Amino acid sequence: MKKFQSKKTTTIITRQICLMLAVITISFASCKKAMEAQSEEKQLTSAEKTANGMPHIVVKSGSSIQAAVDAANTGTIIFIQPCIYNEAIHVNKAGIQLVGMNEKSKEIIIQNPGDEENGIEVTSNGNGFVLKNVTVQNFKDNGVLLTGVDNFILDHVKAINNKEYGLFPVFCHHGVISHCSATGSSDTGIYVGQSTDINVQYNTAFANVSGFEIENCTNVNASFNESYDNAGGLLVFLLPGLKVKSASNISVMKNYIHDNNRANFSTPRRL
Repeated sequence: MKKFQSKKTTTIITRQICLMLAVITISFASCKKAMEAQSEEKQLTSAEKTANGMPHIVVKSGSSIQAAVDAANTGTIIFIQPCIYNEAIHVNKAGIQLVGMNEKSKEIIIQNPGDEENGIEVTSNGNGFVLKNVTVQNFKDNGVLLTGVDNFILDHVKAINNKEYGLFPVFCHHGVISHCSATGSSDTGIYVGQSTDINVQYNTAFANVSGFEIENCTNVNASFNESYDNAGGLLVFLLPGLKVKSASNISVMKNYIHDNNRANFSTPRRL
């Protein structure tokens, strides 16, 4: 004789299955949050180790980098979590380091919030400035502008579609630009002007009017860079009418400069 389950028994079993699925879903969500929290904690721990006892601040996703700079004391490392930051940043304190925290394919992007001229601007009070692992894009004039800064480092910085210059140190001394890239500038991707003792190495510039420019400088080394698909690949100038009147000891060697046949798309200027 066949036995049949009652509707009541079936309903109870169905409810139990649904409850088990709900518990599994909640557990999975909890695990995911725990893993994310663990990943964030790991990043913070890594940041603290990198700081090695130096004062440091962590800018979390959605926060303001400029607020961290304003709150920082001289010699502070500011670690930046991956996010798109719609703001321009001004640095006028010595020893400030802006360091992006790498996390797989996620990027730290600083982009024009609307009508800003410069993405990151560092004044002569900002000696010892360091910028690492960030992308600066879509600003009206310059991606990164350093004026009169001594002992600076730009490392693994991407400058994308900034109107005039991508990376632009001027009147600077004892600086390093390495493993950076610049594209989409209607003047120059990576420009060093009226500066001394600058190393420009292992960088890439493409789809600019000029890939690299060294103008009225002394003791500049440009090597192991790649420049392609610009109107001009790498230019060394001594121009009249500037504050610095001389240029000397410019070393350009072991660069890969090729296929610079792009039409000049700079805006003509009236003289």
